[in-house]
Amino acid sequence: MDNIFRIRYRLEFESHFVISSAVSQRGMFDITTVTDPDDLPYIPPSTIKGRIRASLQEFCSSNIIKYPLCSQHSLKNSTLKPSSVCPLCRIFGAPGGELIRGFFFSGAYIPEKDREVFKRMFEDTDEVFLYKRTRNQIDRQLRRAREDALFSVGAATKVNTFEGEVVEEITHYSIDGSLRESDLALILTGMRLITEMGLSKNRGFGRCRFTPFEILPSNTTWQDIILKYINSYMR
Repeated sequence: MDNIFRIRYRLEFESHFVISSAVSQRGMFDITTVTDPDDLPYIPPSTIKGRIRASLQEFCSSNIIKYPLCSQHSLKNSTLKPSSVCPLCRIFGAPGGELIRGFFFSGAYIPEKDREVFKRMFEDTDEVFLYKRTRNQIDRQLRRAREDALFSVGAATKVNTFEGEVVEEITHYSIDGSLRESDLALILTGMRLITEMGLSKNRGFGRCRFTPFEILPSNTTWQDIILKYINSYMR
């Protein structure tokens, strides 16, 4: 449908980052950064969605009068109206599946124009983009490093720009227009508030910034949308 909201964004990392793949490389890393079918680093949809949700939850909690949050809607309640549902449940869905998510969140991938270049760089070994960080623990009694506590992480480097999109679902498209636009503004706000992502953030890893560069079907900028629907409530 032509009037479905679609946000295309750019995610830029300002440091090495670790999006855990939960898979180790024997003899090399205990944890490595997740890769796509082309063996290129990417940010999974679950990570994008979870990070934006956490950012929005913090924002709504600090503005609880305007954006009240719920713990969990009753699964027996079938008369819920979108206006009576908290914004997080309306955008991301509610536990138990009673409320379907209002927006689809894609993963963030290396832009198509750059993929072939990186594929040629990484075709021999993925170690090209991995920065090895090793840590250990000290045995305070023996006053030496513990041999069984050596841990290494493969952090992504060289690749710092990714692109993805957020698309409105049909179920959300059918609700009141002003509520739709308010939810759109909240997602944009959540994106802009994110400054870090992934593991080892306390070590300076994962510093990043979301920049929406296209919002369809409107030609309005993300700054104008936030100014209209978010900042106006803060005055």
